[in-house]
Amino acid sequence: MPLPSDRKVTFLGGLFVLALLAAAYVASEIVLPLIFAITLKLLLQPALRAVERLHVPRTIAALFLFLTLFGTIVGLGTAISNPARTWAAKLPEGIPRLQERLSFMREPIDALQKFLQQVEDFGGTGSSTNAAASAKAEVERHHDMDRGNLLPCADHCCGVLGLIIGSVQPKCRIQMELP
Repeated sequence: MPLPSDRKVTFLGGLFVLALLAAAYVASEIVLPLIFAITLKLLLQPALRAVERLHVPRTIAALFLFLTLFGTIVGLGTAISNPARTWAAKLPEGIPRLQERLSFMREPIDALQKFLQQVEDFGGTGSSTNAAASAKAEVERHHDMDRGNLLPCADHCCGVLGLIIGSVQPKCRIQMELP
């Protein structure tokens, strides 16, 4: 099926997907158990029919299938626990090697943490003048750096985006309690 050529249709489709994900997140306490129950029913229905063909009552067959499923999960957990314990014992000696291999990511992560701290300071209830001045100084510092490097350019864009987001005041505030 070809993709729509109209950008509005693509944009509205993306908004619909985001709204659907947001609704699923809000209703997760209700939706997740239902999805789990439906999935279990679909997976166990053929086995339940097979056991019923052996003239076993439906309730006993369902109980047998749940006990079998539970026993399988416990058995797999027991089988995996010993290798997991061995891996966990080797983990402390592997951490320095992992840190060495991921050292190239330290600078971008530090820059992102600094930017997020600036956004938090800028959006906080404290003095926004100091946060705006520090964000402006950060933008100016990156402006003078080499433009061939992608990281300063990305920091510059993020700094400007932070200033724009921080300066926009919402017309209404929606307060939600997260679990």
